[in-house]
Amino acid sequence: MMGVALRDRPAAFAALLPKILEVRAKTARPHWLVIDEAHHLIPLSWSPASSTIPQELGGTILITVHPEHVSPTALAFMDVVIATGESAGATLSAFAKTTQIALPSDLPAVPETGETLVWFARKSSAPVLVKTRMAKSERRRHRRNYAQGELSAEQSFYFRGPDGKLNLRAQNLSTFLQLADGVDDETWIFHLLVLV
Repeated sequence: MMGVALRDRPAAFAALLPKILEVRAKTARPHWLVIDEAHHLIPLSWSPASSTIPQELGGTILITVHPEHVSPTALAFMDVVIATGESAGATLSAFAKTTQIALPSDLPAVPETGETLVWFARKSSAPVLVKTRMAKSERRRHRRNYAQGELSAEQSFYFRGPDGKLNLRAQNLSTFLQLADGVDDETWIFHLLVLV
């Protein structure tokens, strides 16, 4: 979605989600749907037609620093909230207010580095302070620009086709879209079947 203008992301995501869920219903994949910057893709105004989403949206993770800016319809599917840092309590409060779930008053201490607050919001239990494992490698979130940046050869997508005749490298979304215009139907079908 980084290649889509910020103002156009909700509409693009609203069009994409039913297709993802259709593939999931047929293939059981993706097992997990991770929606980063959920406040950009599923804003307060988001309200999908009831026929486009199931009654339960299991296997979905919404990542946001602003739960109060995420659609209550989407948050209604969330049953576990994980909050970190000095604003963890405020994050839980924002989620509680948006979903109209009572937040217990006895919040644990502010999480320190290596800790997080975990709240099973639908079970009427208090949030618990949990120790986390520290990453062994450097976190590189948002460093790569998938839309126009240069991904490594290992991170790039290659149009190869059913007989391996092609070796067209798409090192970012812009290149992928340019190459996609010239790829034949047989190659598209091959890659679609490989992914499914």
